[in-house]
Amino acid sequence: MVSFPAPVGGVPFEEDFAPSVIFAVVFAILVFLGVYRLARASTRTLVILAPLIFCTERVVTWSLRAKQAKTPSEELDRNLTIYWQVAFAAAYMTIWTCLVNILRCVLVATTKGSKTLSYTAPLSYTNDYALPTEEDRPRARFWYRRVLGVIAFASWITVITGTLLGYNYVNAENDASKGQSVETLRRVKLSFMIMSR
Repeated sequence: MVSFPAPVGGVPFEEDFAPSVIFAVVFAILVFLGVYRLARASTRTLVILAPLIFCTERVVTWSLRAKQAKTPSEELDRNLTIYWQVAFAAAYMTIWTCLVNILRCVLVATTKGSKTLSYTAPLSYTNDYALPTEEDRPRARFWYRRVLGVIAFASWITVITGTLLGYNYVNAENDASKGQSVETLRRVKLSFMIMSR
């Protein structure tokens, strides 16, 4: 007897049509905002590129899910089932990886000391003084980079195992040996998800 996980996201039925359309529209709005922000030079940054790709993928996912809710004959399509499992099992971890990268940028930036800025007083004053500065902390910077690098690596292992899990899921439905490998991959993925958080 093999413990076999239920499909992530389940199988869409008629009542899943309206929520799927709502989510597709909400993610489409986020895509529009992301493209608008990338188009403007003053707000352009690569940090939003991964979330923008994620939101675009979600528009596709929820649109296909809405279509499938109206055409249940497609629920046995092998490739679509693989796509559901990969998209729902692995894609959300890419957002976590983006957050880890942003946290790394913020923490590393706080360890870089600023140079002493000297200020010359106006002619009516006779003394110069130095503005307060922050001390450079290379050791803290080193550890922030290493620890958050390990967390980011663990996140990518979760994405990879989630992708493999989703791809093997359909074959494992009728093969007990493959079912055991899916269950093992699921446990590895959960372990790395816990470790990366």
